[in-house]
Amino acid sequence: QGDFSKGHHERLPYDDSSIRSIYHVRDFEVFKLLQMKQPVDVFLSHDWPTNIAKHGDSRSLIAKKPFLKDEIASGSLGSPAGEELLHALQPAYWFSAHLHTKFAALVQHPDGGQTKFCSLDKCLPGRDFLQVIEVEAKGPLCFEYDPEWLAIMRSTHDTLNLRRQHRPLPGMGHARPGPSKEDVAFVERVLTERGTHAMPLNFAPTVAPYQPTSGQRRGTMPTGHTRNPQTVALLDLLQLPYNLDHGATQQQPQPQHRQSTGWGSQPGRGGPLPPPPLPVRNPEEIDLEDEDESTQGVTPPPITPLTPVPKNPEEIDLDGDDAPDDVVSGDEAP
Repeated sequence: QGDFSKGHHERLPYDDSSIRSIYHVRDFEVFKLLQMKQPVDVFLSHDWPTNIAKHGDSRSLIAKKPFLKDEIASGSLGSPAGEELLHALQPAYWFSAHLHTKFAALVQHPDGGQTKFCSLDKCLPGRDFLQVIEVEAKGPLCFEYDPEWLAIMRSTHDTLNLRRQHRPLPGMGHARPGPSKEDVAFVERVLTERGTHAMPLNFAPTVAPYQPTSGQRRGTMPTGHTRNPQTVALLDLLQLPYNLDHGATQQQPQPQHRQSTGWGSQPGRGGPLPPPPLPVRNPEEIDLEDEDESTQGVTPPPITPLTPVPKNPEEIDLDGDDAPDDVVSGDEAP
């Protein structure tokens, strides 16, 4: 909450504070999402939307996570920005993480629409961490540019905030004018000239890949960020200036990668290369060689030949309209 109204002021090399705050959601990011008017099929978020617990079997949730009881009762569990987006966009599905428990909810919107919410458990033995759903494909099975979002990118490009101070937004961040007609027309023209909405296969590495044989377990903290060639290409497509630099401390991709992306042919991008990165211990680094405390003493199940999988009574019916109450098993209900 404390970083929500700030800009993305964090810059490399990160300290103990910025390495945590950099991934916190900001108000101008929510404002951009609020500009969507077209139907949304799936919305992904780390945190749960505020009050989502009240749309499902909260009694079972509290039985599994008793420490959440007060937050559920006060309406403080989750993200207020997530709740605003939930009711504004009304996606068909909303999937979240964060609380490490399987939970389903069905949100009925005033206009008759509904959102099916699901959060899954941690990926550990004996936990409900996986569920498969089928979503009807509405177009080619490839990644495509979304015209509405490209227009929103143009209309909200100047709302990006890289300062620590808050920058005012239209309607205090809650206005939903959508993209301008001029930006919608621009995107339509650009995509028509391209002849396709398909995204280009223009990935290019910007750092050397990890070498397991090097004997080095931990990496080094860069002293400046590298401009992503895909981001640069997208901004060029939309004829938008690159505005993600905090200052002169940025790195450019190595020359051997520029020709294939068309980035190196455009002068004036980036700045001088900074000195070699300094070794910095990342306090947030996950040691994959250590066992999770939840797995201590747990013997992995033996590998057996594939057999027909019986119906899981705990499975959440995300394809039907069943209320989420049936996710409660007898041994979990209070």
